[in-house]
Amino acid sequence: MQTGAGKYLVRDDTRSFTIGRSQVSTVDMRTHHMAVVRDGEQINNIPVTTGKPGFTTRSGTKVIMEKVGAMTMDSETVGIPKGSPEYYKLDTRWNMRITWTGEFLHAAPWSQWAQGRRNVSHGCTNMGLDDARWMFESSMVGDVVRFTGSDRPFEPTEGIGVWQYSWPQWQQQSALR
Repeated sequence: MQTGAGKYLVRDDTRSFTIGRSQVSTVDMRTHHMAVVRDGEQINNIPVTTGKPGFTTRSGTKVIMEKVGAMTMDSETVGIPKGSPEYYKLDTRWNMRITWTGEFLHAAPWSQWAQGRRNVSHGCTNMGLDDARWMFESSMVGDVVRFTGSDRPFEPTEGIGVWQYSWPQWQQQSALR
């Protein structure tokens, strides 16, 4: 069978694959909680704190891009220099990256007093140690995390941004239109 100029199909091949479980978490920045839903059923509700004024966490649909058990977060990497009152350099646990611009889900025992009550972070989604460990162990790279409640939009270039487009917007980007 010819498939194009000078191109022929030499064999018919079939493959199969299995689609894994669905896990979608929703962070409500106004109620300071994250609902974790797996295969349509809520399996956890975690108190969180997100970005304080001046460091507002972005609303939108993000994707867990990598998981790192332990790391040092240094605010210089996101433009907050040493000497600034907002400077930090902290060892963190149970880190899940959701943007290229420095937003993570992670454990933050120093903010546990605010989790479920108010937003005090520099843009990350902070959880208690046990909740962060549970989330880390229960999540996979590729899981969706939706954020609601802020007026700062997540831009498609800040992470895996395909979820930011409606179907018509996505189709408009096609070279086939």
